[in-house]
Amino acid sequence: MAGSETAGMVVTGLTSLLLEHPEHMEKVKQEVRSASKGHDDVTVASVGRLQYLTACIKEALPRCPPIPRNIGHQVRRGGQVIAGKLVPEDVRNTIYL
Repeated sequence: MAGSETAGMVVTGLTSLLLEHPEHMEKVKQEVRSASKGHDDVTVASVGRLQYLTACIKEALPRCPPIPRNIGHQVRRGGQVIAGKLVPEDVRNTIYL
């Protein structure tokens, strides 16, 4: 884990996923732009209130872990629809995007 650059890895992974899915990138852009009037309005607290961006970050973390180990994702009981596909329950660490 030595030498890991956690913030950079998360931002890089999230950016890559958003570029692969422009519809989600557009939603993030709209949310960010509507939440502030300019650079001076952007604070840690204001960014923390951006629900769609926060959800995207949480989805990116298991797919692009910021540390050299897999933190994974486990599908809920009963299965879960991920990227339009039904994934059976208890599936772990599988990327469906």
